[in-house]
Amino acid sequence: MAVLNISPPSVLLLEKEAFEAHLSRHRQEIVQTVSSLYQRLSSLNLRDSDIQSALKAALAKNNTLLADLQRITSERDDRDERLTDTMMRLLSLEKKVDRSKSITLAKIEAQATQKATEELDETPVQENGSVPSRPSSRVDTRNESFLTVR
Repeated sequence: MAVLNISPPSVLLLEKEAFEAHLSRHRQEIVQTVSSLYQRLSSLNLRDSDIQSALKAALAKNNTLLADLQRITSERDDRDERLTDTMMRLLSLEKKVDRSKSITLAKIEAQATQKATEELDETPVQENGSVPSRPSSRVDTRNESFLTVR
């Protein structure tokens, strides 16, 4: 785009023909500038319609993405709630299993102590007597010669 060069007023007042030539040059520059602006404006109008249609398409895509985002967020929240519920159930079941193990272990320990006390009650223990401390052991008490010290 050409920039208008305005001559000083002293040049314009010298001659009438020179002044008319100067005006015709400036008129030509103004007409060219205005016509180029109209051409740009008409091309911008075409671009505006393209931009508007692209903007509408982008808004529609944005709306679908927002809907998908809301759907995915709600699904994630539902899964989080189900996971929390499952974890709570798992913890309560683990507590029940631990209690059951403790009860079973206590029963086993009680049975073991009961058997031990029953065995102690059944076997009489005698020290330094003629009857061995274990009745089931096979010690020959008839030959006591190995017991005497010489």
